[in-house]
Amino acid sequence: MKTSLASLALDAWDRYSDKVEPSTRKGLKYKSGRVYYIKLTFPSFSVYKIGYTTRSIAHRIKTMGLPWGVKAEVIQITNCACAIGAYNLEQALHLAYENERYKGAKLIASGYTELYPYDVLGLDTGTNRIIYTRL
Repeated sequence: MKTSLASLALDAWDRYSDKVEPSTRKGLKYKSGRVYYIKLTFPSFSVYKIGYTTRSIAHRIKTMGLPWGVKAEVIQITNCACAIGAYNLEQALHLAYENERYKGAKLIASGYTELYPYDVLGLDTGTNRIIYTRL
């Protein structure tokens, strides 16, 4: 059964909200935020990334430090009126799937601890929007 990033994040929040560490970043309550789920395709394998940002997804992907030849595909985005909410939902998702995290070599410069070796959320339909390829 296909679901949405929003419903998976809210379910994770219901189960793990008591374990989410509060953000120490200032100003998050005054900004909107988004939780994203993307697929990063390397020449011989793919990984998935759960993250949050207060900027555009395109900007976030460009600041990840992707190696040459890596393709980034947006699977789903959930917008939040408050960035603290986006941060909390992202953290709850990571807690829900902490045993599934990618444990290999550092693949990207920023956000490499938020990678998963397969589609842990089950949301990849194969019809994703490619927004960035580093050539």
